[in-house]
Amino acid sequence: MPNTSKARKKNPPHHNPRQSARISKQKQAVKTAGPSQGPVPAQLVHGHIALQEEEEEESESEEETSDEDESEDDGEKQRKELDGGIEFADIGMGNNSDDDELESDSSAELPVDIRLAPVPMVPKKRKQTARKAPAAKKAKGKKVAVPEPDGVSDEDEPTIKKASYTVVVFSLAELGKPAARRDPVASMLVLPLSLPWLDFRAQLSIQAVNALFPDDAVVPENTYSFTYSIPRHVATPLVLATAEHYAQLVEVASRIKTPSVKIIVKQLVGIGGEIDVANKENDAPQNGAKKKTRAPNKNDILPGNVAKNENIVRLRARWQCNAGGCHFEYCFVPSDGGAHLPLSNELFDKWAAAMLHAHNGEPSATLEHPPSIREFDPVSRYTVISKSPLLQARVKAMQQERAPATASAPIINVVLPENLYGLAGGALANAHAGPATTLPTHAPHSGLIPHHLSAGEHMNIRTFCEVYALPSTILQHFEDHGVTGTHAFSRISHAQLENMGFRIGEIVDLEDAINSWACFST
Repeated sequence: MPNTSKARKKNPPHHNPRQSARISKQKQAVKTAGPSQGPVPAQLVHGHIALQEEEEEESESEEETSDEDESEDDGEKQRKELDGGIEFADIGMGNNSDDDELESDSSAELPVDIRLAPVPMVPKKRKQTARKAPAAKKAKGKKVAVPEPDGVSDEDEPTIKKASYTVVVFSLAELGKPAARRDPVASMLVLPLSLPWLDFRAQLSIQAVNALFPDDAVVPENTYSFTYSIPRHVATPLVLATAEHYAQLVEVASRIKTPSVKIIVKQLVGIGGEIDVANKENDAPQNGAKKKTRAPNKNDILPGNVAKNENIVRLRARWQCNAGGCHFEYCFVPSDGGAHLPLSNELFDKWAAAMLHAHNGEPSATLEHPPSIREFDPVSRYTVISKSPLLQARVKAMQQERAPATASAPIINVVLPENLYGLAGGALANAHAGPATTLPTHAPHSGLIPHHLSAGEHMNIRTFCEVYALPSTILQHFEDHGVTGTHAFSRISHAQLENMGFRIGEIVDLEDAINSWACFST
């Protein structure tokens, strides 16, 4: 016989009035037949099964909270429930209170397979208590992953991008050294790119102050400056002074997977203004450590200084004072036995530098003659300028420019009218008077040289123009007309200068130069 109860479970009947009437008739027929005359109605069987399933679900929910020690008690409860289900099924087949519901049922219309179907008994599965899984043994040398509490993992947390900043600090002493010999102070910072500009600048200022002014409480911000560079992105150091500059830095660094930025800090001035770099370098080392010194390398000395140092060595060897009554080691002793002039390191340095300088082929100083400078005024008559005619002419011109201009003696010509004393007849007066006599007068000029001056020291025309700083056009006029020296000034007139192409301003400059060059006549 086919099992129709399973088919009904899969396809439950739809509720309609006609079917309900038929079912009620079938129940009535079962009631009249008695408990042992026919099978149990299918509707009652399904209701019992549903009730049994609900009881099983409730018992299962209670058993989940029990311990392993109560598992046997749970098995006995399940067997009791199975026995109670069987008794309930037997009671349903008898003439009980359910007969009121089957008064109008008739079993005549029930299908044969339903009326003869046995009551399905569903055995209750015994619940197996969950056993704790054995703890995994920790392998030696291996780390066991520990789950995050409250279901929080690192992936859920927002990541903040950071950059590495290498801060390099240069003091004034280090900046004064060659680039290959500098030894700056460096430090490392790791800061988020989202850090505000003011906080970022404060971090850099702390590094700069600790390196440059560790003992000062207050340091102005204008004593140092910031620049930055990013490898392979910003090769040339850029200024980092405002929030806009910092925004550009962050924009470039945010595009790099692992950003690395170099910050260069340079000291501008000291707290009290400019500091003496030489004194700072010569300070005694701290903690009693002896400062290491070494002889200067010849490659570090400039070529000009090499020549000057050689001159200093020569001067020291030449002017070493051996006089018994002199307390100085080096002195300039005049050849005529004059007073000694003590030579210090400063005077040696200036004397040696003047020996390297020359004007128009003539040196400003020699080994025997010191330079004509203020420090050597006590021995100025022994200087080179006293022996050089060119330099003597230049000095004379400078002295005449500083001296007040001396006015020449005026020449007065008196003209008397005829018949001044009332003589009768002009002819008589002329007859008695001899030939008219005139006062001897000197020519106002002898060429271009004034009459009260005489020609100065002879020079070639080029040297004359250079000594008295005349324009090159004047030299060009003289060379074009074959004038070679100052001896021509006494034979050239102003009219000839105009014919040579001299302009008025050039003639004025030339006359001033000639007045400075010429000497007072005796």
